[in-house]
Amino acid sequence: MKKTAGTAGKAGYKLTRFGWIPEEWAVMKLGDVTSQVTVGIASAATHAYQSTGIILLRNLNIKEGYLDTSDLLFIGEEYEHSFRNKRLRVGDILTVRTGYPGISAVVTQEFENAQSFTTLISRPIPSIVDSDYLCYLINSEIGKDFVNNGQAGGGQKNINAGTLTQFTFPLPTKSEQGRVVYFLKQWEKYENGLANLIEAKRTYKRGLMQQLLTGQRRFPEFQGQPWPLASIGEMITESRESLPVSNPHERITVRLNLNGVEARDVRGTEAEDATVYYLRRAGQFIYGKQNLHKGAMGIIPAELDGYSSTQDMPTFDFSATVNPQWFLYLMSREDFYLNLEKIATGTGSKRIQPASLYKIKVPFPSLPEQQRIAAVLTACDQEIELLQAQLHQWQQQKKGLMQQLLTGRLRVG
Repeated sequence: MKKTAGTAGKAGYKLTRFGWIPEEWAVMKLGDVTSQVTVGIASAATHAYQSTGIILLRNLNIKEGYLDTSDLLFIGEEYEHSFRNKRLRVGDILTVRTGYPGISAVVTQEFENAQSFTTLISRPIPSIVDSDYLCYLINSEIGKDFVNNGQAGGGQKNINAGTLTQFTFPLPTKSEQGRVVYFLKQWEKYENGLANLIEAKRTYKRGLMQQLLTGQRRFPEFQGQPWPLASIGEMITESRESLPVSNPHERITVRLNLNGVEARDVRGTEAEDATVYYLRRAGQFIYGKQNLHKGAMGIIPAELDGYSSTQDMPTFDFSATVNPQWFLYLMSREDFYLNLEKIATGTGSKRIQPASLYKIKVPFPSLPEQQRIAAVLTACDQEIELLQAQLHQWQQQKKGLMQQLLTGRLRVG
């Protein structure tokens, strides 16, 4: 790989709207390199849905660079036959048309002769452009800029076939396209390997949590020490330090799915509301009454010390016999918090009240064993966070490389 462009007037380069590109590259429109750009089935298909049959891909199946098969629909052959001219071919490019327009993926062998619902379908001319290369272009910053400037609609953003055909880009020779695609595919293999490793580590941690927090696995130094049952009310006590005045810019919210605690966005009328707010301290346990069973819980970090929340997000101080991190892991087990919906009370939007939570009894190891369990699980989390940081860095580097590779500033020799 070599960096070649960047010097104005460099021999072998020409000046275009994309800056200096290699002399042998062309500036093309998507309409010039495709035999057709059409829309998939655009009429009501609900009545034709079946448990098996012809695959019907939707916008939600199209991810950046791949097709997600986790939520496929199927339609009957009789209904599909009237749309046979829209059947997909290997190498076609599907592009999201509405909502988050522009996201694209290439049709692979398993979707040959499938159908798509209201997506854009581009059919590249193989002698001019590689399908994967064109897909990379549409998903690149060049493509995103075009879509963002060319989309229409009010609340629901969309891009139509006519607009997509005008997408303009620099295009290298077929052989160079192939080299770029190969390089990016190899890069993605490493990305996917990291993502798979992260998922494997998460699975291992979930199993380890189950074993350590239920006593199925014990550390040698604690063998033989029984775990008595204790109520959650013996472990935590609700904190109610009311605030005469609450700063709208210093309020807390709890994210779903164990995604922690963060500062809440300021709402336009918050300064005038009459809601009572309570002072919250770093290190306290906090949860959302309506969503505890959806993983809305966490420990308040140091940077949010002194912030506030309403009674709908109560906070709790820990007993001296409880390790806060162990307690959070205890509450974070899926088979534990998902079942808390059973203790929600009230009409309309049900809430999990502290008094109901207090009554739950759980196995209660000694403080030293809690600390040991928490340390092991924290080490797992730190390893996962490190891998996630590596994956993010790798993905950011790929974005930068793509921009250079697709404009000829960086070339694969």
